[in-house]
Amino acid sequence: VAPFVQTSTPYGVPGLRGSAATFAAVRGQRRAVRDFAPDLVHQHFGTWSLAGSGAARDLGVPFVATLHGYDVFRRSDAVRDFWTWVTARNLRTCGERATTLLAVSGWLAGEAVRRGYPAEKVEVHYQGVDTDFFTPASSSDLHGGARDDLPEVLFLGALERRKGVADAIEASVELARSLPH
Repeated sequence: VAPFVQTSTPYGVPGLRGSAATFAAVRGQRRAVRDFAPDLVHQHFGTWSLAGSGAARDLGVPFVATLHGYDVFRRSDAVRDFWTWVTARNLRTCGERATTLLAVSGWLAGEAVRRGYPAEKVEVHYQGVDTDFFTPASSSDLHGGARDDLPEVLFLGALERRKGVADAIEASVELARSLPH
């Protein structure tokens, strides 16, 4: 399903061509998900939820969406053009059709309800790592010797400027001047 969905989303294509491409993409994505026949459809963001929620409805299976922030804050945007209308429609449909809306923090859950998502559907679901199951190897295992004194730099997030990846790289370079890692 993923390769088709990723290549069929017409982000920002202008005019009538963009409109036609958008509606074709939704139909194609919905068909791809329906043909995959999952027992549950999970939408990673509330945006672009028309296809997934429609396929879930067609199949009679639960539709769950995880709200990360953008999809919460865009919910209250004014409709100014075709793309903000498409976003508003997707977010409204997400709230209406979702069996459950998973907010990634308590604060975001409150914002989601304040901006119109149904309170009875919103649940907090913190994302993280089960450190009882996933435990890192020691530095000596990784580097073939006792090197526990060396710092390790880790960045977790999308490779986007707003996520701070440039800051992590800059900090790593600065640290490497005085302490190799």
